[in-house]
Amino acid sequence: MEKLLRVTTGTKSIKWRHEEEYRICIEPFGRFNYDYRAVKAIYFGMRMPKSKIDLVKNNNKLPDSYATVCQQQVIEVLKGRGIKYYQMKLKSDSYEFDCYEIADIYQDAQKYKDKVHLISKNLIDYNDYGRGVERGYFDKVADIISKEPYFYELNSIHISKEESIKKNQPVIFAGFFYEKNNLRQIKRYFTLDEVNEKYSLLNMG
Repeated sequence: MEKLLRVTTGTKSIKWRHEEEYRICIEPFGRFNYDYRAVKAIYFGMRMPKSKIDLVKNNNKLPDSYATVCQQQVIEVLKGRGIKYYQMKLKSDSYEFDCYEIADIYQDAQKYKDKVHLISKNLIDYNDYGRGVERGYFDKVADIISKEPYFYELNSIHISKEESIKKNQPVIFAGFFYEKNNLRQIKRYFTLDEVNEKYSLLNMG
């Protein structure tokens, strides 16, 4: 990873240092998978078209590498993810930039990946191995996991002996698959306090 960063990271000449600009360069060009929860906000440049009517004629017929994207299209594609949007602008009588938040025109859209999955209690091991963990904690973990956006199917929920010893307190493990025919599982570990905290944040209504 360090070698990759050295190759793809660079700086502008000193005379441009006042811009304090950072750019993320990604190769190859095109679409790639990412956890949508990692993106919290998007800043639109000053010259970016705001709506589809601002785009040139036949823009939608151009290849991706030449077509222009407007703010409306970005917000539409990313609707339901709870992202905040900001517009860049120049400060008066200055070359410095400022920004202001703009409204999400799709703020009432259905939440992205908002689906509760059914979990079989047969895959939950309620044995607390003498650690005094009430049965309800395992069920709470099941509820938390059932609302994971990348949840496909549960593998197991049980006390993690190794993590419990390491942290000197009960730790519940939950493992689940994120797609069909893929045995690689996503792993989650919860202390009892973390179970209560995350469970309280769920919209159970």
